[in-house]
Amino acid sequence: MTSAPEKVLQLLQLDRLLDDDGFQFDLRQGVFYNPAGTRCCLLSTDLLRGVYLALVEEAGEAWTVILKNCGRIWGERLARRLDSELRSLFQTELGDLPVDRFTECMREYFAFHGWGELLIQTERTVERGYVEASLRDSIFLEVVDDSQAMVDWLMSGILASLFSYLSGQPLDALQTACPSQGAPVSLFLISAPERIEAALEKLGQGANHQELAGTL
Repeated sequence: MTSAPEKVLQLLQLDRLLDDDGFQFDLRQGVFYNPAGTRCCLLSTDLLRGVYLALVEEAGEAWTVILKNCGRIWGERLARRLDSELRSLFQTELGDLPVDRFTECMREYFAFHGWGELLIQTERTVERGYVEASLRDSIFLEVVDDSQAMVDWLMSGILASLFSYLSGQPLDALQTACPSQGAPVSLFLISAPERIEAALEKLGQGANHQELAGTL
């Protein structure tokens, strides 16, 4: 039986973009390409952990800021690449996708790359002006060895850039819960930078995800 996300992707033929059979590997060059012809790079948890440990050694607590900024750059490039691939394969653009299809596309894209199971909730976006997201089994739970810290700073940057690109407005993202601190999944709020900055201050004062969402 075909799952709901698979049906959504098939309606758009987006399954072609993530189809294993469509990837091409060049052993001599040591590279592989997705069905749109984009060169891909595999990042193992060991490699990411090495990057994290180097950042901690060189930058101390500033590793969180650096990883989030890297995520912003990565997210913007990801959005532009997806736009290019959608135009190449399906003659459409990322911004043309209905919201439900965009969120399912992102869910499948994150899962395909081993980043975790992403769920985006937009029910309160029009009324309250923010997007909620959760990430289950985040790869950074294996990468970051710090039981006191939120681990998904890179993902926060990626989400901020993805939704900034999609909306055409500058947005920011804040991780508000993390399994490293006992939560079942990583939770995020995505909204205007000034609102996220205010939420960050309240998070530092002990507010939880529900309380922060209620004040946005």
